[in-house]
Amino acid sequence: LGKVGKAIPGLKVETDDDAQRQALAEQHANIRRQRAANTVQMHAPASTPPNMEDLESLHQLHQMREKHLMVDGNSSDIPPSVKDFTFQSSTIIFPESRNVHSKLFGGFVMVESQSLAQYCATFFAKDKP
Repeated sequence: LGKVGKAIPGLKVETDDDAQRQALAEQHANIRRQRAANTVQMHAPASTPPNMEDLESLHQLHQMREKHLMVDGNSSDIPPSVKDFTFQSSTIIFPESRNVHSKLFGGFVMVESQSLAQYCATFFAKDKP
């Protein structure tokens, strides 16, 4: 195997079924190309690294927050950090929560997901019903 690829000869279309399958394959290939072009990957403009101006404004925000915390120790007048909205949860999985293949039951995952969703809703809604 070399580093230079060789083209594979095209499929010979002999029947109507072959033609339909080839048309379907081309349609799916076009869908994959469109998805690849529109997906947010490293080549997308949204994921470019910050420029020097952005870094400078982030640095100034950080310095402002540190100065406020050092002066009066009160952070009520500055925006909250990500740490203020972070929630961590650990769960011990006992054998009765597993199936015969030692995989976790889907129902257990759903209960944990619902519990986390309830926590998030309560946290962000505060006193709202």
